[in-house]
Amino acid sequence: MLKTIKTIFAAGVVLSAASMAPVAAQQAGAGANMGSLTEFLPGYVEEGVWRKGIVDGAFRVENSTDGNASTWYSAPLRESEAGRRVVSLDVRIQEGDPDLSHAGLLYGYVEGRDLRYFFTIETGKVSLFEIGGGAANAMMVTETDAVVDGWNTLKIVEEGRMVTLEVNGHNIGGIGNDSMGQGAVGIVAWGTGSFEFRNFETSVN
Repeated sequence: MLKTIKTIFAAGVVLSAASMAPVAAQQAGAGANMGSLTEFLPGYVEEGVWRKGIVDGAFRVENSTDGNASTWYSAPLRESEAGRRVVSLDVRIQEGDPDLSHAGLLYGYVEGRDLRYFFTIETGKVSLFEIGGGAANAMMVTETDAVVDGWNTLKIVEEGRMVTLEVNGHNIGGIGNDSMGQGAVGIVAWGTGSFEFRNFETSVN
């Protein structure tokens, strides 16, 4: 079936500095099928507005109060793989606000650099946000029926300084700049809701 894809806007929103801070794992995330991220995930922890832990083979994070809060985990980049990676993840939003609930892949995180990307699903949408300076700039927000209720598969494919974005096997678009093809990758949840992650995988083209 042909999937409808429509880019609807690109705009900026403000995030608090606290919402941008990475959270260190406190326990090994044994039991979650999360590939290279597994060792960085907590078995269960409550930190700020977030509750996080392993539930039925998935990593679940929940936030019921702060629509600007984000939490994320990343696995270190192997320099030999830079610009050649394929990163994929299954993600679902169990409960959430259509305008305040985002979950998906963290991309391009370099320690000490105030720049990274969130490639996320929302209700009926897929988005790419550039994060820096305490703000989130929506580089792309695409309304598409390729995003389904339940589990969705997000994928980022690198070709040097270019990346292609996919949801459930459908090409959403691409972007190229000097920040692409480098940095750590991982998972991110942003806003209120209950979010689940599984099958985080990285490979090389």
